[in-house]
Amino acid sequence: MTWSLSLSLFLDHRLLKLGGLVVKTLAKPLSKQIKHEFSRYEVTQRLLRGIGETSHQITSRLTIWSAGYRVRNVKALEAEKALHDGAELLGEGFIFLFTGTYLVYEYNKSN
Repeated sequence: MTWSLSLSLFLDHRLLKLGGLVVKTLAKPLSKQIKHEFSRYEVTQRLLRGIGETSHQITSRLTIWSAGYRVRNVKALEAEKALHDGAELLGEGFIFLFTGTYLVYEYNKSN
């Protein structure tokens, strides 16, 4: 490998990392805005509570099951906690989707 090719690969890698940081930087405020907007309306609050409660049920059951116990029942979350957890999951899902899309785009562009 020649020196110029090595430098080119190094710079491409650095630019890819910089691009990823820019995407994450832009996605976080959008994620916060989405969480805020979804929390304002009753219809979306119910959706977020459902997402938060479902997430709680799944993680609690998996935790109990992985400890070797049988799952009898899982106590429901308080409405505010379920709303908060649902909003967090939605925001993180948005960031994951945004970053994953960018990663796939960059991969396809390089090939």
